[in-house]
Amino acid sequence: MRKFEIKEKYYPVLRQEIKIMAPLDHPNIIRLHEYFETPEAIHLVLELCSGGELLDKLNTQPDNRFTEVVACQLVHSMLSAVRYCHNNNIVHRDLKLENFLFENRSSSSELKLIDFGLAHIYENQNLHTSVGTPYYVAPEVIRKNYNSKCDIWSIGVLAYMLLSGTPPFNGNNDIEILKAVEKGHFHFNFAAFNNISSFARDFIVKCLTLDVSHRPTAEQAQKHPWFQNLNNKSSAISLPNLQQLRQFPRKSKLCRIFMEVIAHTMNSRQIKELRVEFSKLDLDNSGEITLNELQTALQNQGVMNDTNIAELFADMDVERTGKIHYREFVAASLSMQDINEENMKLAFDKLSHHNDFVTAEDIRELLGRDATNEEVQEMMMRNNQPITSAISYDDVSMILIRIII
Repeated sequence: MRKFEIKEKYYPVLRQEIKIMAPLDHPNIIRLHEYFETPEAIHLVLELCSGGELLDKLNTQPDNRFTEVVACQLVHSMLSAVRYCHNNNIVHRDLKLENFLFENRSSSSELKLIDFGLAHIYENQNLHTSVGTPYYVAPEVIRKNYNSKCDIWSIGVLAYMLLSGTPPFNGNNDIEILKAVEKGHFHFNFAAFNNISSFARDFIVKCLTLDVSHRPTAEQAQKHPWFQNLNNKSSAISLPNLQQLRQFPRKSKLCRIFMEVIAHTMNSRQIKELRVEFSKLDLDNSGEITLNELQTALQNQGVMNDTNIAELFADMDVERTGKIHYREFVAASLSMQDINEENMKLAFDKLSHHNDFVTAEDIRELLGRDATNEEVQEMMMRNNQPITSAISYDDVSMILIRIII
């Protein structure tokens, strides 16, 4: 976007949006790959979502509404994204049909949450800025005293609209709509909800509860009986993926770093099967994998003991957050047959900041500014021999081809 098209007072807002989006790593949240700022423009490199808006998809359905099975799956994906945001102290504040995109046009496409322009970082304090879109905004937001549960109200509105094709609160203009929202009274249109389950209706009622203290959190909402058939995590991890995970701790630290960056270059087609494998380990649908979840899943297959699993977890947790994020899991699961030349070049450019070499400072930046010199030096090793202070693309290729196979 060109700067002359943006009022200067909005620069901090845009930079705040970038700050919020940059670390997000979830299957149902659009990925911000890179961003650049020049004197003339601000450039954002975002994950490609070619499947169109959820609003447009809804309008193409018979009677402008999804079947309950499809709506349930969509809302479940939305909740997973929202829970991840809330777990990372982010409230979105503008959940609506237009802010969910399909990754592609296939029937099994992932749903992606976008547009963090109104999102806010919070630490359990109440917020007081009235923001959002009239149909979806929570009553307490209108009153300018709210917390992250305002997003759950919006999820309730979205669920209602996906099942009926109409909003629960309506009016001839924004003022009338906001008055209806603030009162919080709605009913289930008989024609639309006659064949909808009591579970679905109960879920909507709980999300659209005026008393915020009685409204569920995202985690609680995920456990609602409406999703009981989606929460079955009985499938075992596939043998090829299990083999890749077991080999991951044996790879050099430098190789693991490169694999982490490469994971961010993989498109949805390349990692479609890994998305399924990730969900098998994400037992509580949080969008992240804990050590307990990894232990539960792998112990059930009887191939690794607690010590091996703890070692694997520590190696996969590149960002040292105590949880395995989506792309960290992808990195640990990759084989050379998954990676093409374009992925390797994109990863090298990303890590080297589009220079000819990857330096120790580049490695330090990826690890975090608190990384010690010893950690960085240990990364800059190959076959127990120190690499020069800069790593070429040929070095990267040799490291990956020899070790990932």
